Amino acid sequence: IPGDCVFTLTGFTSARLTNGVPSTNSSAGGAATTAYFRYTVTNPVARVQFEILNPTSDLTLVARNGSLPQFNQGLYDYISANPGTNNEFILVLTNSTPVGVTPGDWFLAAVNNSGNAAAYSIKATQWADSGQPILLTNPTLQGDSFCLSWNSLSGANYVVQAKVSLGDPDWTDVSGTITATDVV
Repeated sequence: IPGDCVFTLTGFTSARLTNGVPSTNSSAGGAATTAYFRYTVTNPVARVQFEILNPTSDLTLVARNGSLPQFNQGLYDYISANPGTNNEFILVLTNSTPVGVTPGDWFLAAVNNSGNAAAYSIKATQWADSGQPILLTNPTLQGDSFCLSWNSLSGANYVVQAKVSLGDPDWTDVSGTITATDVV
């Protein structure tokens, strides 16, 4: 944890995250470990996303709004616990439950579940626009591909889902995570 961006309470230390800037971190092997982070949401805000990217071991991302960062995998507002070395992702909008995004401190924890050494990046990003509703623009058929464009937020994550039939009960992911690089 870089020394110039550390937040300390009695018995607790966390690194401060900067909007949209990934922080590269690692944890040593041995017993399961937890690293703590603080991100301050500012006005105007309609959307915030928290991410662990490219973990080399099984990590869990935990988020809690506004209170002292005394939390764990059993005490949190939001949790992302994808298996293995998959990225972790939490999206909070103003109308999300159990708590919507509001200005103030959010505390994050990167929990190393494996006990193995882990390297990863953690990032918090906020927008004044929620990016919703998503509006499809100019859908086109190109050969055997169906191409979609939509109103995106640069840096926001999207996954395209589909159904074979409108009567199907479940949606299926037909893309990996798409991180917008432009506003359409």
